[in-house]
Formats: sequence, C-alpha cells, structure tokens
Amino acid sequence: MKRNAMWVVPVVVGLGAGACSSARPVETPLESPLGEIQTAGAPRTVVRISEAMRDQQWMKDIAVVGDDLYVTVAWSGAYRVPKYGGGITALEQNTSVEFDELASGDGAVFWQALSFDSNDFPTTHVRRVADGDLAVSTIYQADLATYGDSRGKNLQVDGSTVYLPQIRNVTDQGAIHRFPTTGGAELAPILPFTLPGPGPVVVTFPTTWIVRDGGVIYADCSAGSGACAIQQVAADGTQTIATVPGDEAYVQAADQASLYVTALSHVAPPPDQRIAIPLLKVDPQTGAIVELTPDCGGAYFLLADDRELFYVSGAFAITAISKQGGDPRTVADLTDSHGIWRMAQDDTYLFVLTANSEVVAIPKGTPAQP
Repeated sequence: MKRNAMWVVPVVVGLGAGACSSARPVETPLESPLGEIQTAGAPRTVVRISEAMRDQQWMKDIAVVGDDLYVTVAWSGAYRVPKYGGGITALEQNTSVEFDELASGDGAVFWQALSFDSNDFPTTHVRRVADGDLAVSTIYQADLATYGDSRGKNLQVDGSTVYLPQIRNVTDQGAIHRFPTTGGAELAPILPFTLPGPGPVVVTFPTTWIVRDGGVIYADCSAGSGACAIQQVAADGTQTIATVPGDEAYVQAADQASLYVTALSHVAPPPDQRIAIPLLKVDPQTGAIVELTPDCGGAYFLLADDRELFYVSGAFAITAISKQGGDPRTVADLTDSHGIWRMAQDDTYLFVLTANSEVVAIPKGTPAQP
C-alpha cells in the first residue's frame, strides 16, 4: 500500500490478526547520525531510512515523547531513537504488518499495526508501550478497517482513552471507537458516519478532528450553506461550540483556551491566484471567532506550542504565527526533495517527516510577537 500525499483527504487501511513476531528475522531499516543537533544552521537529519532499504521501506508517522522520537516504518516496525539522534531501538518488527499512526498520552506511546487475512479483509491492532519501556502489549483488536484523513491525526489519546475511526468491512458505515489506554472492554463508539459518495463536498464525517475533555471536536458542514458548525461529540450528547463561515472547515489544533480552525469557501479565485484559506481562533466557551490570518496556505499539520502555531503553507514552507495574530514568519523553506508528511515538536525544535523518508530537526527560532 502506497503512502498518501499530504493533500489527499480520505484513506482506508487495515490489517489482520497476525502474531507480533514475523516468520523471519527483520532487518532494522533505519539509521541515525550520532551526536547532538545544533540550534543554529540548516535542518539536520535525526533518523532516516537506510540507503540499502530506501526503495522498499518508508516511514508512516512520528511522535516526540520526552527525550525520544518514535517512528513507524510501513512494512517493518515501530522504533524509538533519541530525539537528537543516536541508537535505534526496535519496539516491534514484522514484515507482514503495515505499521501506521502513532499517538501518546497517559504515560505511554501507541501505534496501529494492520494486517489482512487470506480474503484481504482487515483487522486493526493497537499496540502500547510505556514511556521509555520495551514491553509491548496489544490493547485493542477489531476486524475493522481504519479510516483516516491525511490532514490530521486519526489515532488520538485523551486522558485514559484512545480514539480511532473504524469502518465495517464491505460497508461504508463507520464510527469513532474508544477504548482504555491500558486495554480492557471497549467503550461505546461515538460519532457514527457514512463514507461520502461522489458529489458536492459535505464535511459531515470526521475528516479532521481533535479530542479534548472527553469529546471529539470537528466541523460539520452542509453543502451550499456557507457555514460550518464546530461540534463537540461525547458519550452524553452533542454540543455546538461555534459556527464559522465557509463551505469546508477543519478543526486542527487546540490548547487550554482556544480551538484553531481552517475554513474556505468554494469561490472562483482571481486569475492566476489560489483560494485563500483563513486560520481562525475559536473560543470554546463563548463561540467567539478571531481571524489570525486571512490565508494560511492550508495549514497542514498544524501544531500549537505555548506562544505560536506552526503549519505547512504550500508544499514545502513551514510558517509560524502568534496565537494573538500578526504577521506570519517563515521558520523553514524546504526544497522540493523534501515534501512534508508529518510534524512533531518539543520546546525548541520542529521534527519534520519528509517525503524522502527522513526526519529532520528544525529550530523553531524566535517568535515575532510576545
């Protein structure tokens, strides 16, 4: 299964109930330069697919937890490496399994391990390892396909609960499934949805979403209405947080005070120009909306730290903007040999998974506004 370009929205993947160990030894496909990365200078590679395996393997996702960087490699395994480079630890390896998204929370790291049975029907497994540990356990298994959206994270953790969209085999019926971070009985699924068919864009299923305070937050858009409702869906019901203008909208990040949403209208742009995509800050308590910038270029893989938002504008540029608004600043302008698949962060660096299957560390730099 080939990876998806960052502008592709829906993907459906799955894998079957295989054992954790493969039938033959697995060669670790990663290599990492030794030594500390430096604050100044060009982006530096932390870990990459080795030259010998570059045509056979590719990275799927990354996560930064404490002093470590976690990486999944599609048909190889899940790995841990010091986030500034160093020795690589294999957490799980299996050439019969497609390893996919990572998530962290509740003192552990989680990943999807996906396989197919003899009839090509999928089963989804979610693995768990405590921060810094080596003991891997399976906390969830279901004969369901995994539904995802390349704009955001589809495996998420909130408190002591893991959230994952799943689809029944041979149907278009899905829901977000919930289960404890330590394993055990699955909780009742929430937000049932039906995969969209051809026709006008209607964002009424969880294409991009976040989980916060026990609820899934996403944008519910009706075709032709020109407005999208920001909904929070929990086990006890649905609450409308705000209504934003636009034909499409995506809830992409949150902090303690605000939600961060991209929205666009399907209007014909001026000649030789693209449709502008505003970046909005939404107060979840009052529903108040503030436009941070009239055009964020799509804001793919938006991350929030204490002061700024970081996002991909266009195919290769990483941009930062203050949470209070103001002029955006360019953090890095990568070349077309990179392409950007995923981003993670610590206090000082952005960690960027590129299209040529390497993770580069990029200094965040100094915020333009206080």
